[in-house]
Amino acid sequence: MKNLRKLTKKNLKEINGGAGTVWCPPKPITSCSTWCGLTKEQKMRCLLDVEEPCECF
Repeated sequence: MKNLRKLTKKNLKEINGGAGTVWCPPKPITSCSTWCGLTKEQKMRCLLDVEEPCECF
């Protein structure tokens, strides 16, 4: 417990998976171009926001 220190906002943003790394566009996602532009991680987190699934090529 001696090695604990306060994390600043900058430290939190630098952590992989911290603030700013994953976002979902405004709900609902109706455009296939928007959906196809998301990363795999974003698609997993935003899946429930899609009205109709799209096939991306």
